[in-house]
Amino acid sequence: MRRVCVGAAVAAMTVLGAAEAQGIRVDGTPRAMPADNDFAGYFGSGPSVLLSGASLTLTAPAQVTFTEFGAESGNDNAFSVAGIGTLAEQRDFGPRLRSELSGLFPPGPLDPYLAFFGESGLRIAAGSPGFGAVVPGDAAGLHARVFLVLDDAGGDDGDFDDYIIRVDVTPAP
Repeated sequence: MRRVCVGAAVAAMTVLGAAEAQGIRVDGTPRAMPADNDFAGYFGSGPSVLLSGASLTLTAPAQVTFTEFGAESGNDNAFSVAGIGTLAEQRDFGPRLRSELSGLFPPGPLDPYLAFFGESGLRIAAGSPGFGAVVPGDAAGLHARVFLVLDDAGGDDGDFDDYIIRVDVTPAP
């Protein structure tokens, strides 16, 4: 009986460990949160890390939901997820949850699917200087939620608050 209980406990810990290992990894260049970022207090309780030139990778198949979180630019910015759709900036300031896109993604890089479109239709792809991510807490490790942030001048104004998309990752059904 004892072997069965120990075996069940090990199996449960293995499953729990696998569940904990699922998420999104974000790589980029760490930067100080700009003093003029209008959303700095909305990324969660506690400190956040801003990464410019952000690149995102899923560690396992996942349902990924992209939700319009906020904007301050007043421009015609947009966020596109290849094969799923596009979110257009509502052109009004403020943190809010509005339109969303969702889809199932395989493990691996998300970068080929993602792009912002900034001033004058400038394409700002994942990994480029104007494409940022805010990670609540420590940048290292895996995350269930991150915020994609746009500098719609392609990295020139540096406040990374022109258009913000919340990204939530859940296990694939």
